[in-house]
Amino acid sequence: MLVPILLCTFGGIFLDRLLGTSFIVIILFFVGALAGFTNIFKTVRADTSSKSYIGQDAKASLNKTVKDAAKKGIIENDDDPSRK
Repeated sequence: MLVPILLCTFGGIFLDRLLGTSFIVIILFFVGALAGFTNIFKTVRADTSSKSYIGQDAKASLNKTVKDAAKKGIIENDDDPSRK
């Protein structure tokens, strides 16, 4: 988030000095902040969607391990329909 803000701010300072203005830095600062927040939003959104898949995969793997252990008699599994 810091990189787009700093790049736009320094770019605004450069343009302000070049053109003799004093408002471009403010506009570009907010453009950089918007770009930074957009990057954070996309990163968090991608991270949370991949975790749900990994979590489901891990749950299925754990269920398979428990069923295999119950079949071998290592643990008792109350969910085993053959025991009822």
